[in-house]
Amino acid sequence: MKIGIDVQSTTGIFSGLGYYTKNLIQNISRIDTKNEYILLSHDNFAGKLSTPKRIVWEQAVLGIKAYMNKLDLLHVPCFTPPLIRKCKLIVTIHDLIGVRMPENSLAFPSRFYWGRYFPNLSKRADIIITDSEYSRKDIIELLKIPENRIKVIPLAAGERFKPGKDKDMVQQTKNKYNIGNSPYVLFVGNIEYRKNIILLLKIWKKLRLPHKLVLAGSKTGYTDNLVRFISENEIKDRVLLTDYISDEDIVNLYNGADLFVYPSLYEGFGLPVLEAMSCGTPVIASNTTSLPEIVSDAGILTDPNNIDELQDAIVKVLSDSSLRSKLKEKGLIRSKLFSWERVARETLEVYNGIF
Repeated sequence: MKIGIDVQSTTGIFSGLGYYTKNLIQNISRIDTKNEYILLSHDNFAGKLSTPKRIVWEQAVLGIKAYMNKLDLLHVPCFTPPLIRKCKLIVTIHDLIGVRMPENSLAFPSRFYWGRYFPNLSKRADIIITDSEYSRKDIIELLKIPENRIKVIPLAAGERFKPGKDKDMVQQTKNKYNIGNSPYVLFVGNIEYRKNIILLLKIWKKLRLPHKLVLAGSKTGYTDNLVRFISENEIKDRVLLTDYISDEDIVNLYNGADLFVYPSLYEGFGLPVLEAMSCGTPVIASNTTSLPEIVSDAGILTDPNNIDELQDAIVKVLSDSSLRSKLKEKGLIRSKLFSWERVARETLEVYNGIF
């Protein structure tokens, strides 16, 4: 069988979608010696695509390339398939943020793309892969896709996320981002409305902890809201807002943190939570959407709309070393249930079972 995979998300600076595609391809190539794989990309669209360019790629170039390569199966790992295709089609839908939370996409083209355009096209897939049971239910409810056409395959953190990193390397990374010798609480993720970071900033305004709050993630149009809040509330000396962080640095930041906090309002999976647990970092996460599936009892789950509940949990974990040790141990055990080999094997089963 000749299988094509859209790898456009692996160009430029990686996001979670790029890591998903890269890890899937690497691991599936290790276990599948029967099928032929063709990776579909276009040099003219290198780097992160704007919404108009993405539509051109997916609805014109990708379909033509699939046809010219005489594919039996096309897998689109990042949401939106081509309108016209002559082969079997599998699409990975990681979440329905654009449908559930259109306010998360600030520009009109993005709101239209994720809220209207993508949901209609996704119905054309023969099989949809998604990351969590929560997303499966969302797809059934919002896209009206029959349950038998949806396969849940949870993601994984990757081998580089592990505890016990060299202390000197961790300290070098802390110095690089102006953390120095201060203890810190970490958040990792794109700076978006749905990540609910404002709630963390409100807590840091109220509390006088020795810990800095490190917000590690790519800046977006929403970043200005955080910068304004930080300035108006005079907490600039206790909050560090980074931009994109390299793979090596982010692992070091996980390892150096006393606590990882993830108060997100909506997640199709919540990969940073799993990354933190894989590094042995105690986790507090929201008790909503897919996050309880990932964390289970290996972290503390709180209501993302209840500032007092999250604040109390943060204070409790930071003031109790035995609790931190317990959460670290449980997180490491829990994280071992997720692997990219499992993702690859279950995805290969979907490929082979589509005919």
